[in-house]
Amino acid sequence: MKEKKRTRVSILDINDKIFPRSIRSQSAIEFSILLGFVLFFFVVFFGVIQANQAEKNRDKERIAIQNVALEVQREISFAAESTEGYSREFKTPLNIFGKEYNITLANDRVYVSLDNLGVAYNINPVIGPINKGSNIIEKENGTVYLNQ
Repeated sequence: MKEKKRTRVSILDINDKIFPRSIRSQSAIEFSILLGFVLFFFVVFFGVIQANQAEKNRDKERIAIQNVALEVQREISFAAESTEGYSREFKTPLNIFGKEYNITLANDRVYVSLDNLGVAYNINPVIGPINKGSNIIEKENGTVYLNQ
C-alpha cells in the first residue's frame, strides 16, 4: 500500500494563494503613493495658513507704524495751530509689537520705519528731534519746538 505523503501547509502558503505577492506589493505601493499625497496636501495647507498669518501680522505692523506717524503729525499740527505758550507732553511707543522701530523728523516730514515697512507724512515745520517715549512740544514766538 502506498503511503500518502503529508505535506505541511503553512500560513504563508495559504496567504500566497489568497493574495499573491504581486498584489500585496502593488497595494503597498498604492498606499505609499496615497500617503505621499495626503502628506503633500497637509504641507501645502499649513504653508498657505502660515503665509496668510504672516501677511496679517505684516498688515498689523503697517497699521501700527502709520498710527505712530499720524499721532506725531497730529501733535505737531495742533501745536502749530495753537496760541503762543502752548506746551504739551505726548508719548510715542518704545517699540512696536516688541520690535525696534525708527522715527525721525526731516524735511518737514515724519518718517517711521519697522523692518522693511516705512511711512512718511508731511508735518508743519518743527525744530528739534523726536524721541521714543516722552516728548515735550512747545510753541514760542510762532515756532514749534520739540524736546528743546
